[in-house]
Amino acid sequence: MNEEREQILNMLAAGKISVDDAQQLLESLEKGAGWKINSPTAPEPLRVEIAPPLKGKKQSKHRSRKSRRGPVNLIDQVLEMRIHGIDGRFVRGLHEMGFTDLTIDQLKQLGIHGVTPEYIRAIRDAGFDHISADELISFSIHDVTPEFVQEMAEAGFGDLSAEQITGLAIHDVSSEYIHELAGAGLKNLSVDQLIDLSIHDVDADFLKELVELELVDVDKPEHIFNHPVN
Repeated sequence: MNEEREQILNMLAAGKISVDDAQQLLESLEKGAGWKINSPTAPEPLRVEIAPPLKGKKQSKHRSRKSRRGPVNLIDQVLEMRIHGIDGRFVRGLHEMGFTDLTIDQLKQLGIHGVTPEYIRAIRDAGFDHISADELISFSIHDVTPEFVQEMAEAGFGDLSAEQITGLAIHDVSSEYIHELAGAGLKNLSVDQLIDLSIHDVDADFLKELVELELVDVDKPEHIFNHPVN
């Protein structure tokens, strides 16, 4: 059941099902009913189909969603908080990190993308002392880990903005890639140059081939030979 619950939450986080659908699915698990999506490749929104509970399974004591009282938007917010693990411990941890004025949407996004107080502390320890909630969400979406920040610092990029290091992560600029380019002759590159090279799949082998053909001089990166190619 834990595996099925995780699958439901992942579909909700990915926007493949609505909060209503997620609640129905979670309730069906409690009742012992089966469930399925009408088509895994269908355009959004997807339609959720819930099978009848198996014989002998105890019926859930929860009332149907339609019978619950209170504004629908409030119920939706409460359900989303619960689904994404946004509880008192989570919020108090964020407060301890200095995030005391977050919107409901920011709280949901932090929960959806796994931005925990522990993650925030580790990112700060890696050098980002004054990072915003939105930047942390972007970090998590693009897999900017504390280890990646440290890796970039060791490669000579220890004083980057949140936008710069996110750009490096998005375009798969690793310390290994930086060292390989340096080994091929391209050193002291800027963040923008590294991103441009990575976007266009310029690797060490490609550079070495250009050097062998005397098309470029890596000792003078701005210089391109203008004599005829044999």
